[in-house]
Amino acid sequence: MIAASISIATFSLGKQPTETPPSFGDEMVVNGDFSSAGDDWQESSQFVVSYPSGTCRLAASSTIDASITQGINGLEHGSDYQLKFDLVTSDANTDFLLEGLFGSQVLSKQVNAYTFNYTYDQTNGNDLIFKLDASFGGSGSVTIDNISLKKIT
Repeated sequence: MIAASISIATFSLGKQPTETPPSFGDEMVVNGDFSSAGDDWQESSQFVVSYPSGTCRLAASSTIDASITQGINGLEHGSDYQLKFDLVTSDANTDFLLEGLFGSQVLSKQVNAYTFNYTYDQTNGNDLIFKLDASFGGSGSVTIDNISLKKIT
């Protein structure tokens, strides 16, 4: 009896393996498109936050910060989330901050669509905060829209 071994190799020419795109849970931000003005958002002051044409405008002066906050329910410690939003306009010469849920970070003020992936740490609380910080004498405004937060599943 003769033993035989056969090996078959397969090749894929011109095609690269593709990653499966992530899937997402339900929307966790309420009124992220500001279609109901400031409903479901807490404002730092009605004088520095306005809602033109279904967007949110934060305007800071040299002494007054402007921010909006929403408490997010259903977050799970250690789970991954994707935050998306649009920075529609910006003429601010002060820091634009994302605070709360994912710590604190200074954001670029370039008009753009932003996407961030985070792992949630419950020690940061459950507030999603967008803030225009005037503590260093800066001023100006930013307009944001289409805020979305979804769990990456």
